[in-house]
Amino acid sequence: MPGRHPVTEQTAPGVVAVFIMNTATTPKLLRVLWLMSEADARRVCSDPRTASRNSALHWTAEYGKQGEDWNYTPDDGRWDDLLAELGVTTTGARDEQH
Repeated sequence: MPGRHPVTEQTAPGVVAVFIMNTATTPKLLRVLWLMSEADARRVCSDPRTASRNSALHWTAEYGKQGEDWNYTPDDGRWDDLLAELGVTTTGARDEQH
């Protein structure tokens, strides 16, 4: 989706958004699961366990501004084992709950 989500605000240099793409839908905003380092995002998104026939995880450094270009989508825990195995630390919707 190059060009659809211009950079307008980022958390920190080197932080990227990992989002879920579904083959059946095209949401208006990116559905971001987590923010993490680019190196971690490359490892997570390249793992074959993050892709299925209907969806896949992708990452972008050009995720724009929360609420305008993207929103957190609920993390249902299905990738917890993978994240633990890879030693990946994330920031996501779970972290924003009060």
